[in-house]
Amino acid sequence: MELDSMETYLAQIEMAVRTQKNPDQSWSEVLRIARMSDHPLLALLDVSAESDAIVKQVVEILGKEPPPPDLTFVYFGLFDLLEGTDQQPSAGYYMAGGSANDPAQALAVGDLSYFPDHRFLQSSLLDQIKEVGRQARDTQTSVLDYAVMLGAAATLAKAVACRLGFNVPVFSGFDSGDFVQIAG
Repeated sequence: MELDSMETYLAQIEMAVRTQKNPDQSWSEVLRIARMSDHPLLALLDVSAESDAIVKQVVEILGKEPPPPDLTFVYFGLFDLLEGTDQQPSAGYYMAGGSANDPAQALAVGDLSYFPDHRFLQSSLLDQIKEVGRQARDTQTSVLDYAVMLGAAATLAKAVACRLGFNVPVFSGFDSGDFVQIAG
């Protein structure tokens, strides 16, 4: 995938997720942007149920380790999680945040001051997308690993932000660098 197309995906996904209130509508828009609307497995994923599960997990995290009062942004990060003996990465997903005056700059350098011990989230939706990516043709793999994963993670994060009423900017992205602001 070329740099121009990555930047285009970022901008389109950011706009789609920011403007949609319903996770299912956001997911449909992400699939449209990635040109995957007709994919039989992706189109059937239950984003609303997964949003409920992620909200519950975040409530538990916040209950165990409340954010500091000076929190200025929340971040939902994606990374490749290597577990087991097969060494096939699954989807790593977590919640963190920071207190920097410029959240985008802080994310660019990985400055996250709120990094709860129990920050990791279990997402069957993200794992299913990873599995679809492993089975995809080479031309689809980069779109699945980039646009569809980012769109799904951002959609889940937006559902959390809306349901829990976060009053700070919310971002979602890859630990490797690219991120989008989806609320606030």
